Amino acid sequence: MKYAINKDVLAKACKTARISNKAAIKICRKINRLKFQKAVSIINDLVSKKISLEGKYFTSAAKSIQNLLKELEANAKQKNIDLNSTILFISSHKGPTLMRSRRKRKFGIYIKSTNLQAVLKKHEGMKKEKVQENEGKKDSTR
Repeated sequence: MKYAINKDVLAKACKTARISNKAAIKICRKINRLKFQKAVSIINDLVSKKISLEGKYFTSAAKSIQNLLKELEANAKQKNIDLNSTILFISSHKGPTLMRSRRKRKFGIYIKSTNLQAVLKKHEGMKKEKVQENEGKKDSTR
């Protein structure tokens, strides 16, 4: 599976999980572009049912995303990356279509699955060079 973000990536992890794509999208939108430690604390609160999203806990999806974040953290530690200065980019997409091997017409024959991918990037604010360039452009236009 190709990653959605490939430029300036410090660590990455992906997973195909048998969870609802709708629930995964809601959780990913909540924690996307947050600092890694803040995102992990939100997921831990969702799993322990301290906070909810739109009145729901999305327990199975939150547990799968929690496992993905643990894998990502292990990959970052292997590369000696400081997790306090990183931002998490996470996304979910519709996974492969799986079919049940037995007759279950009442419950449906297709099994839901979701592709999850998470990427860590370095947290950088606006650089001084860019600010100086923008100021120079403003002065030259006057």
